Amino acid sequence: MARRSISRIITSLAEADPDRIVALDDTTTLTAQQLDRDSNRLARAYLARGVGQDSMVTIALPNTVEMIVACAAVWKCGATPQPVSLDLTADERADLQELVRPALVLGIASAYAGTPSIPAGGRRIPAYPAPASLTHGPGPGRHPRHPARRAAPRSSSRPLLRSSTPTSPSRRSSRATRSSSSPARSPTPRPSLTPSAA
Repeated sequence: MARRSISRIITSLAEADPDRIVALDDTTTLTAQQLDRDSNRLARAYLARGVGQDSMVTIALPNTVEMIVACAAVWKCGATPQPVSLDLTADERADLQELVRPALVLGIASAYAGTPSIPAGGRRIPAYPAPASLTHGPGPGRHPRHPARRAAPRSSSRPLLRSSTPTSPSRRSSRATRSSSSPARSPTPRPSLTPSAA
């Protein structure tokens, strides 16, 4: 079976079984068709706000349908969602944002003026015209920046990695056996330091 990205799985499920319930919370039930449609609309809005392939998107939302739709939209942008706890303090959120440098923050205000944010309830934001089309992501096991990257030819004389593992006892014993079976070398005669008689 060919590998498919999560966004392609969502779209395929919406086409095959649009009325299937895929998520629910205390107030909302989400079908496969609604998930695909709403995540497409949000993905275009995220792209218009600067999210791109390989971007990080910080998501501070409760575990609801809105969280699921937001993550699906981020994946459709080719980006990576980064869920964070709502219990973090403002200083902790600022430190985390400084470390990750997300392209967009969802659910809470951004700690930095240069990073856009969308408050909770953003599932209903209007979709701005996006400058780029949606992507379905690279799929498992492939890096989006290098989809056709080829490995360098391996040299038989030099290993790619050098192990730092200590020599095992069995190898040490085999080396000792080989050294004991080899013929002993006679010591090289050293010059005498005794002065000769006159």
